[in-house]
Amino acid sequence: MFSGVQKKILIIIAIVSIVGALSGIIINVINYNTQAFGTLLKLLTMTFPQRHLSDNTTVLIMGIDNSADNMRRADTIMVANLNPYTKYIGVLSIPRDCRMPVPGHGQTKINHAYAYGGPQLLREAVSNYLQTPIQYYIELDLNGLAALVDQIGGVPLNVEKRMHYIDRAGDLYIDLQPGYQVLDGNKALQYVRFRSDSAVDLGRIERQHKFLQAVGNKLLKVNIIFKAPTMIFKMAKFVRTNVPAALFVDVANRVKEAYQLGHLDIVTIPGTPVNINGVAYLQPDWQRTQNLVQRVIRGYEFYTPSLPPIKKPPELSIEVLNGSGTTGMGRNTERKLKTLGYQVWNTKDAGRFDYGETIIINWQGETLEDEAHILARKLYINPANILTRQPQQNTSLSFSIIVGHDWPIER
Repeated sequence: MFSGVQKKILIIIAIVSIVGALSGIIINVINYNTQAFGTLLKLLTMTFPQRHLSDNTTVLIMGIDNSADNMRRADTIMVANLNPYTKYIGVLSIPRDCRMPVPGHGQTKINHAYAYGGPQLLREAVSNYLQTPIQYYIELDLNGLAALVDQIGGVPLNVEKRMHYIDRAGDLYIDLQPGYQVLDGNKALQYVRFRSDSAVDLGRIERQHKFLQAVGNKLLKVNIIFKAPTMIFKMAKFVRTNVPAALFVDVANRVKEAYQLGHLDIVTIPGTPVNINGVAYLQPDWQRTQNLVQRVIRGYEFYTPSLPPIKKPPELSIEVLNGSGTTGMGRNTERKLKTLGYQVWNTKDAGRFDYGETIIINWQGETLEDEAHILARKLYINPANILTRQPQQNTSLSFSIIVGHDWPIER
């Protein structure tokens, strides 16, 4: 049985790890002080009982607003998947204005689900719409964001434009001037919540990513290991979750490992702005959303009859080009591909040997977009290194893999 303090410590480690993973923060901190972070994880491993992820684990992450009325809503909604087999993290951001069915309440904005039934109803509504199980939730009170910013002494940021919005009923006051400045906790909260422009929710999501990157840069100048105890006790009251405490160390380790491998895929549900009875919504594109869920959340191990069948590895032809300059790397890659069931059409040297990172060229355009991401997952290649070309009539080649200097000799 864990003490209250132990649970709080594990919760904060998991939150810092997951939220850092979503925004690109924690990798910088890890690179800056890898030894200290690793020592902390080892200490926790020895101190607390543990369980390990045994299958794909999906977590709903909610940032809850601090409005004055009793109808608190989820201001930020994300679904994150950790795959212990591929060492991969997939993240699907859900704009708060998405029009989705909420059990017992019909079609409404998805963020209203929290106001109607708390994290359980929001988790049920999101799970139903995405047609995928969500095992856990992590709920963050956005007041905690302000507390964190104040704790690290503010965050320098270039506010891109004048931001002014007042909603007295919702206890929301935003009044920011443009230009470079240091945001305290209150102003930081105003910045990440502003959405009263033409971009609406999608613009707010972009600003959140920008802000979190700025937090990461600030954390590089703060000795986070020594500040951790104070930050923990200030932040713990803003976090609620149903994740078993024994899983937290494993989650933190897996997030760290995924970042080191570059296995992160972040997407946002696509949709069209609509106005229904005077209320503005984002009407999500269900088919495109399901395609993203297939790629980011379910991975290549899960298939559904509602989607076109994904091509199996033997149906795809691959060319391997050694661009690393190291003898044998092309054949090494060929053997790996054949082990995974792929058809290797040709293996030879690339035109040059200065490729720093391994890349995948998709020669068939959107037709093989999902298959390209699946291949990247299986080979632990950063999805940002997938280059998509327009289909050519004179080639039946599916992919070219150009092996770079980052490819391990033994994989």
